[in-house]
Amino acid sequence: MIDIATLKEYIKVLENSSLQTMELSDGTDTIHLEKPCAGVTVAQPVAVAAPTVPEGDAPTAAVSQPKDAEAAGKTINAPIVGVFYAAPSPDSNPYVSVGQRVSKGDTVCIIEAMKCMNEIQAEADGVITAVLAKAMNQEEIMKILPHRDNMLLVETSEMLDENTAKGSYTVRGDEFFLQGHFPGNPVVPGVILCEMMGQASCCLLADKVSDCTPYFTKMDKVKFKNPVKPGDTLESVCTLTKSRGAFYFIDAKGYVDGKLCVSAELSFALVPNTD
Repeated sequence: MIDIATLKEYIKVLENSSLQTMELSDGTDTIHLEKPCAGVTVAQPVAVAAPTVPEGDAPTAAVSQPKDAEAAGKTINAPIVGVFYAAPSPDSNPYVSVGQRVSKGDTVCIIEAMKCMNEIQAEADGVITAVLAKAMNQEEIMKILPHRDNMLLVETSEMLDENTAKGSYTVRGDEFFLQGHFPGNPVVPGVILCEMMGQASCCLLADKVSDCTPYFTKMDKVKFKNPVKPGDTLESVCTLTKSRGAFYFIDAKGYVDGKLCVSAELSFALVPNTD
């Protein structure tokens, strides 16, 4: 059951945002909140970027321009902070794409905040002209992962939908794990590929790892299809399949240029940090 304190917090968020509706659910009860359109004050238009998975599953989302402000290049700013989704799912087309004309009220993206999926709408007729939202960079990733220096093996990470994240790492050729593996024919070790996929899933645990350290607990059904070498960019697509207490289970696949190189079922435990 949704308690009164939580309900009041959501009502406050709704009142102080440009959102018109919000739906809360704890799996048993569902509460729909709505405020009259006449009282809505919408923030300026969001600039959004859509993630793409290696096999062309996720397209690109962008910025809505109000018709009377196209020349000024104003953006749509999300009224709340949260995780950005350009499309309803990885297999769906994005809500908008560059060059597309939109009408007032059209959904341009979704922002997930406080476990609610909030549609962000265009406030006026306009044209999508630019993509501004970006994936997390290493500085942002380090706020989630404890890995540092040569053991930080993910360079970007982004959400594709509520349960799927994508991350990437480009192999430079001077990494420690290539020294001696193999002379004259450097190949990324399989265990490192699994580590890269595990770290790429960091977005999925972003709101859960505070004061915790993620530890591998299991790697199952690991398969290596193609070698990963210097100059290759491993793009990992990681899907959270289930969770049980402190344990999280992820289906991971790693691609180079759209070709599957590694796949595995991974599990993690979030262990509270102790002094």
